[in-house]
Amino acid sequence: ILAPATPMPELPDLVYIEKVLRGSLAGATITGVSVREPVVLRVAVPEGFASALSGRTLKALRRHGPFLVLEFPPLELVVHFMLAGHFRLSAADNGPGRAGRDLCFSLTFSDGRKLEYLDERRMGKVYLVRHGDYEGIPGFLAQGIDVLSEDFSEQAFRRLISGCRKQVRVFLMDQSALSAIGNAYADEILFEARLHPKTGCHQLSDEEIGRLFNSIRSVLAWGIFTDGGTQ
Repeated sequence: ILAPATPMPELPDLVYIEKVLRGSLAGATITGVSVREPVVLRVAVPEGFASALSGRTLKALRRHGPFLVLEFPPLELVVHFMLAGHFRLSAADNGPGRAGRDLCFSLTFSDGRKLEYLDERRMGKVYLVRHGDYEGIPGFLAQGIDVLSEDFSEQAFRRLISGCRKQVRVFLMDQSALSAIGNAYADEILFEARLHPKTGCHQLSDEEIGRLFNSIRSVLAWGIFTDGGTQ
């Protein structure tokens, strides 16, 4: 089960899910689509969800901030898990129980495996779009610097925080600046950096900014190691 380690899927969870799905399903072809709760779907192609995906092959999978993008050329399935969404990858029917009640849709692949999207709160959003057609996906095109990318250097971080008058916790969770730190890891980062969450960014010393940058790197690295080693 590709369930999050935190109450809502955060960056280390997404890194883990991306790794598992890429290793398990890359190159697999969809042979069946079942939709139980269409409320989570946002379909931007005329064929409809099931018809458009049937027979498509998963060519690639990537993370974009808090989104997972599954590429079924010329289509893309863009998943934003929100509070409680998660995937379940299984080789057999789930049977009755909680998983059945939370099931929103499932994709069956040619080798018999199923990728199921479960969401007890029905708050997640799953977009089916043409490749590169992201205008209708809130927040997708507004992501800031990816905190796991090579672009996230201390120099870049200092440029972003310079002159910012937001509280430091608010700044950490501003996805238009930093992509993408969630609630739980923002708290862990601030705890390690020994900073009060309501401190204004403009009140931080040079040493505190450096400490905050290092805490982002170390806490997320720890979270990724933990997720990869325990799930």
